[in-house]
Amino acid sequence: LGDTVPAGYVLPRQPRIQLYDIGSNAVNVDLESVKCVVHSHQSRTASPQLVLGGSSDIQTSAGMAVFTNLAINIRGIYSLTFWFKSHSIVSANFTVTTNKIAQLLFDSAPLSAVYGQVFHGQPNILLLDLGG
Repeated sequence: LGDTVPAGYVLPRQPRIQLYDIGSNAVNVDLESVKCVVHSHQSRTASPQLVLGGSSDIQTSAGMAVFTNLAINIRGIYSLTFWFKSHSIVSANFTVTTNKIAQLLFDSAPLSAVYGQVFHGQPNILLLDLGG
C-alpha cells in the first residue's frame, strides 16, 4: 500500500487479493465478493468524517480481487482489512498525511462591520487539503 499517502489521494499501490484454498493453491473463481474496511490506529472510535473512498467491494476475476481507487480522506495511521466470506487478512499499517491547501472556507464570516472599527465577530477561515 505504501508507507505514506496524502489525504484524499488514491493509494499509490492498490491492493490485489488472490484467493487460495486450504492447500495454498490459487483458486480460479469469478464473481466472488471481497470487501475492504479501514481501521484507524489513532483512536478506538472511528471519526464520523473518516471515509474510505473508492470501490471497497470488488468482484473476483480468476480468483483475484483488484482494487483500483481506494483513498482515505483524513490524516492518521491506518490498516485495511479484507474480507472474503468468513476469512480476513489485514494489511500493514500505513500513514495518511496532510496535503497542500486545496480550498479556503469561511468557518464564520463577519455579519456586519463599520469602516475603521474592529469586526464584532472575527472571521475564521479554514484551510483544507483534498481530504477536507
